[in-house]
Amino acid sequence: SVSSRYIPLLSTNVEKNQFIVQKFARYINDTSVAKKIIYQGKEYTVLNINSEDDGIYITVEETIEQDGNMDNFIQIR
Repeated sequence: SVSSRYIPLLSTNVEKNQFIVQKFARYINDTSVAKKIIYQGKEYTVLNINSEDDGIYITVEETIEQDGNMDNFIQIR
């Protein structure tokens, strides 16, 4: 079965197609197996996940679309 988790979003970097989330142990575990991200109803394909000092950087294949309001979470699958 596909489980979904909601993870608080720190920010997005639209130029680099990145979602940045807080670096907590449980988020590192959750994101490490992520294949897809749902953000504002759109699905994104995970290409790369980098854990840096200031957060977890999740690079996606598609261009991140924002409707003006930044949602404060992403859903991972």
